[in-house]
Amino acid sequence: MNMRKLKKQMHAVSPVVATLMLVLVAVGSAGILYAWQVGWMDQQSSELANTGARRTLTIDGSSTVYPFSVVAKEMYEAQNPDVKISVTYTGSGAGREGVRTGAIDIGSASSATDPESVEVDLNNDGNKDVVGTVLVTHVAQDPVAVCCDVTANLDLTKEQLTAIYLLNLDIWTNADLTGDYAPGTLGITPTGSTGDEFLWSDLNSLTPDDISGNSNPVGIGVRTCESGTQETFTTLGTFIEELTGNEQLIGFANDAGGCGNPELMASMEATGNILGFNTVDGVAGSSTMKLVKIDGSVPGDSDYAANRFLDYITIDLNEDGKLDPGVAQDFIEFCRIPEVNIAIATAAGYTPLYS
Repeated sequence: MNMRKLKKQMHAVSPVVATLMLVLVAVGSAGILYAWQVGWMDQQSSELANTGARRTLTIDGSSTVYPFSVVAKEMYEAQNPDVKISVTYTGSGAGREGVRTGAIDIGSASSATDPESVEVDLNNDGNKDVVGTVLVTHVAQDPVAVCCDVTANLDLTKEQLTAIYLLNLDIWTNADLTGDYAPGTLGITPTGSTGDEFLWSDLNSLTPDDISGNSNPVGIGVRTCESGTQETFTTLGTFIEELTGNEQLIGFANDAGGCGNPELMASMEATGNILGFNTVDGVAGSSTMKLVKIDGSVPGDSDYAANRFLDYITIDLNEDGKLDPGVAQDFIEFCRIPEVNIAIATAAGYTPLYS
């Protein structure tokens, strides 16, 4: 081939090749750019999601309020996927203390809480950093139910109820509790008509003095932690100090491993023939326990003495009587929206704030 002709052909092809190379480079760069953009967007989305997941809320306290909080958590998280809520129960007293120490965001209680001014460990580091006011917000209503064995039909006076509990507590204060006793329950169960044992049918007619003079009392159910349910229950009588201050009783029942209304109900069901207390929903869900009338009234009656509010407790750092801005405020206000409150309370088995 003529060298001059070959050179001309090479010169003719070179611009085409060069153009193709430029196109390929451009396409490749665009692909790389697109892949980088997609990766960057995924990274940003992941970072945003992770940032959102850091918005957390912790709720602890009353076992009574626990079902309300669980339903509220599910409804709130469904509308706020960037918020993660933890709900536990260790008793109303622990909920109040947890808020004061900064260990939790919201405490829950099923008995009245004083709106006192407190020093708060805001950073949960053992140091009282700031002064704030305990803020109590009602979220539902739920009376405490007195209950007994399903075979009994009891209508007791407050005085009879007090006598039954005081007799048990007096006997067991110095008793040897190492025997085979069901966790959370004390006393001798009514099994027959011999000796001094009670029959369920006897209780309605026995006077408080008759009960107090008996040596084998009917079994009772007790809670061992600082319980809002138990505190409200004791308003039906005059035995709160004897019940909450009985160190041996508390130590005995704590060995059962659990302090909540579900644990108390399970214990009473396992023991049988027990007079005790629980939530209305707890009694309704039991096949072996039923409601006891007190002075002719049952939970839900307007004159029933153990009606109560269920509360969320926060610390008002601004001391202006309002919820401080933040996810806790948003959650509590969400729970108090009338239609939401009705839905949550109804699903949890409680009476809503609104009719």
